Amino acid sequence: MSQMQPVNEIRFGGFWVRFAASVIDGLLIDGVSAALLWLALAVYGVEAQELTGTTRQVLGVVGTFFVALPYYSLGHYRWGRTLGKKAFGLRVVNASTLGRLTLKQALGRTAALPLSYAVGMLGFVIAAWDSKKRSLHDRLAGTVVIRDL
Repeated sequence: MSQMQPVNEIRFGGFWVRFAASVIDGLLIDGVSAALLWLALAVYGVEAQELTGTTRQVLGVVGTFFVALPYYSLGHYRWGRTLGKKAFGLRVVNASTLGRLTLKQALGRTAALPLSYAVGMLGFVIAAWDSKKRSLHDRLAGTVVIRDL
């Protein structure tokens, strides 16, 4: 944010708009992960059909992790958003200052994402009832999602 907004004018990113942004991010991450996996298999001369289902799943999870970690962490640290959040005018900011995230916050928020997925995605659902629409990973990292639009 180039200028600080008065607190009473802040519009927090709600559950459904954040969900829509996460769908876009998920599709991008999955697409890049799949392309990198296909490329790695081609380089090593391995046909996907040669891999067991379990091996494909493990490679998929590992590949997704190595794409998602820099995508979310650097996106939130450098620009305050991912492409999905940009599409909906959302920005992740420091909950205390409403300014840019520290690298530690960006990495911590990304590392806490799996906790929000745990127990039936309860970590995301709590954002629907939080006054600032914070999910579990926002609370743990000291961040909040605001709307720029």
